[in-house]
Amino acid sequence: MQNIWYQVLHPWHWLTYGQNASGVAAVGAVVAAAAAVLGLIGLYFYTRYTRSMMLLQQQTQRATITPILVSSGPVEFTPAEFTNSTAAQIGLIPPVATAYQPTLTIRNVGAGAAIYITSWVQAVTEKFEMGGSVIFLQSPETNSGDHPLAALLQGEPMEIKFGLMKPSQVKGRLLFVIQCRDAANGLHQLQLLYSNWPEGSVQMTMVHGPLNPPNKAN
Repeated sequence: MQNIWYQVLHPWHWLTYGQNASGVAAVGAVVAAAAAVLGLIGLYFYTRYTRSMMLLQQQTQRATITPILVSSGPVEFTPAEFTNSTAAQIGLIPPVATAYQPTLTIRNVGAGAAIYITSWVQAVTEKFEMGGSVIFLQSPETNSGDHPLAALLQGEPMEIKFGLMKPSQVKGRLLFVIQCRDAANGLHQLQLLYSNWPEGSVQMTMVHGPLNPPNKAN
């Protein structure tokens, strides 16, 4: 072994005389090993580059069909039902609202159409926080929305009216969810958290998924 490395480190011996077969073999083995290592390194970087280009292409293609929903204004709570007391009927006292109808106007600012639109609102606890990439499931306690359009193209607005809610419900924390799909059946949700009625404070996020298993809000 010492002889082999000596020949590798002193190539003029076999280069000059061309008679040291063991030195030539050793050098050939080292060169072959180095070529193999370099080949693996090149293959690794080529694979990474190819994968990065494929992911970039997929993201670019998805952006062309992805809807992005935003709220076009505040959540409106319109009084829909009132007390029927005699004093209120004759104008001695103002009527007291016993139910409100939430209304939300949204707009699609994304490049892709929003199709198969569904929507709902539900009360959430103080522990509930916005953020992350969680797609929510609609629970039986939710209040479904009514909207006239089955699809929402880029730049189009849409008004969504939800079922009547009691004053005690309106004064709590409410999660509005507008769910849709894109042309490739990808799932998307606009999630809007409303609180501090009647002044109203809103947190809003658009989630593209499913990135995580669907969860129920609580």
